[in-house]
Amino acid sequence: MTATELHEELAERVADAVKGCPGVADLSSRSIATYLPGRKVVGVDLDGDSVRIHIVARWGYVLTDVAAEVRRALSPLVDGRPIDVAIEDVDLDAVVDIRGSLPETAST
Repeated sequence: MTATELHEELAERVADAVKGCPGVADLSSRSIATYLPGRKVVGVDLDGDSVRIHIVARWGYVLTDVAAEVRRALSPLVDGRPIDVAIEDVDLDAVVDIRGSLPETAST
């Protein structure tokens, strides 16, 4: 396998591991990406000495716990490199669902 193929595979594995964390709604496409031939993996930056991850967290989770969860999921994949997690947004879809189920007499 070439270095480019290894880099591509690692970027995909990292993205999949992050998306598999219950507190993560998605990877953030706002600021970082790993650029691969013909495409990019948003929210993941594997260049340099550390791994940078930018995510959208799910509503209702403790944000420090979400970041720790992402670090635990990635630790076996990145050979001891530091993992920096930035939470760029919180997905509020759960808030909309909760509000929709409140009795009509409740006011917000």
